[in-house]
Amino acid sequence: ENTIPQKLISVYEIVLSQSNNSSNDNDNDNSSTNKNSIDEENLVPQDVLDEMKRNGIEFAPNNNQPAGQNKIAMVAWYMKIKTIEYPNGRELLIVGNDITFNNGSFSVLEGNLFSSVCRVAKKLGIPFIFLSANSGARIELSSKLMSCFKVAFKNNIPSHGVDYLYLNKEDYEKVGENEVLCEKIEEDKYKIISVIGTKESSLGVKNLSSSGLLAGEMSSAYDSTFTLTYVCGNAVGIGAYLVRLGQRSIQNIHHPLLLTGFKALNQLLGRKVYTSNLQLGGINIMYSNGVSHYTVENDNDGVECILKWISFIPGRKGQIYPAIVGSSDDDLPTRQITVDPESNTYDIEELISGTKDNSDLLSDTISISSDFQKDQSKEDEEEKK
Repeated sequence: ENTIPQKLISVYEIVLSQSNNSSNDNDNDNSSTNKNSIDEENLVPQDVLDEMKRNGIEFAPNNNQPAGQNKIAMVAWYMKIKTIEYPNGRELLIVGNDITFNNGSFSVLEGNLFSSVCRVAKKLGIPFIFLSANSGARIELSSKLMSCFKVAFKNNIPSHGVDYLYLNKEDYEKVGENEVLCEKIEEDKYKIISVIGTKESSLGVKNLSSSGLLAGEMSSAYDSTFTLTYVCGNAVGIGAYLVRLGQRSIQNIHHPLLLTGFKALNQLLGRKVYTSNLQLGGINIMYSNGVSHYTVENDNDGVECILKWISFIPGRKGQIYPAIVGSSDDDLPTRQITVDPESNTYDIEELISGTKDNSDLLSDTISISSDFQKDQSKEDEEEKK
């Protein structure tokens, strides 16, 4: 199943709540500084509002936009979440395809929103998250012409094929000469030469031009801020390119990353070579080749992976990552380093822990490491036999 981005936002709240409960189970300190949640009280910072306004983004505070009321196949959020690393809240800019609207395809309007949010993230250094579930660039048709054009057949015989498309005089005047270029053949017959559309429409190569803009923005965003993509649905064409250009990606095991579907390739090859899109862009291809860095089975795991990943980066680019002090006094930042290597041969684990007594800090790591080495040695011996 494809996931709509509005649902994923609620998943963020669930995962943050689960993380908070887990933290409380492992820590007796239940103060608000250890709680993870979405911050709905603090207002959006003025620099974010100014940058949104500068890029033409209309902001609906506190997620007041009802789900399913969006008029384009893309939605975006400015989100502030409270985490262990940032108890006062950290910022995220999230953009997602709405698969329920024109299959989540990209047109000029979707491209404008994506690019605008991307520019805000680049300017302010806020992490940029893309929720990818789309069908690539949109092949848009003129709804006005679809309801009124007529077909002229060669020799007036349908089996001989189509000669041209035309409009009668009434329909031509209704559509308007600014939207369609026609050649008058008879008094009541106007042969369609070219469909122009209105300035607001996204016909022809306009959507492809918008796709080029998207690729440029995502590529520069990777250089300017932290970018991360979660492939929560099929990512096709420009949708797959954006995943790759953003570099860091998490892929749902049920959805592929691909440029061309398997049916089109089979038709091109003239025989049935591929049986599914997962065979072309599933995790066996994309994860194995390093395009996807993590794989997840469901959206809950996907959001958990996103939050885990961003826990290793600062709130904004250039900021100092906050030092996290645990509730115990075992490993405070002020502790003394007692290890003094006497020669070039030394134990790296002693340097990391800062003490020769590894029983507290690295005992689990050493135990796991030694057990793994024993198991690996057994496997090697069995293979030799």
